[in-house]
Amino acid sequence: MDRTTWITIGSETYPLLCTIGALDRINARFGSMEGWAKAIVAPETMYSATLDTLELFLAQGCAHENYFSNTLPNFPAGGYKPLPREALESYYTVEDFPELSRTLGECFRKSQKNEIEGSSKKK
Repeated sequence: MDRTTWITIGSETYPLLCTIGALDRINARFGSMEGWAKAIVAPETMYSATLDTLELFLAQGCAHENYFSNTLPNFPAGGYKPLPREALESYYTVEDFPELSRTLGECFRKSQKNEIEGSSKKK
C-alpha cells in the first residue's frame, strides 16, 4: 500500500508524506493536531501554517522515496529534492490555498494507513 501523496509544483511532481517525525514536529509547532487543524483554516495563520506543513510533508516524502524507492525503474536520477520555502512561497497564490489545504489533508489521511503485516504464529 502506497501512503505517498503526489503533488505537481511547476512542471515537476513531488512526493508528500506525513510521517511520525512530521506528526511530532506538527505537535511541537501547533501544540496538538487540533491546533494544527485550526491553524490551517484560520485566516490569520492559514498561509504560514499551510506552507509550514507543505514544506514538512515535502521533505518527509522526498526522504522516504529516496530511501525506499531508489531501486524502482522510474526513480529520477539524483533522487527527489524538496523545494526550499522561498520557492513554495513564490509559486503559490492566495487562490491556491484551499486546494493545497485539501491536498495536505489527503496526505495526512493517506499516510495514517498501516502497512505492517505480521503473524502471531510461533515457529
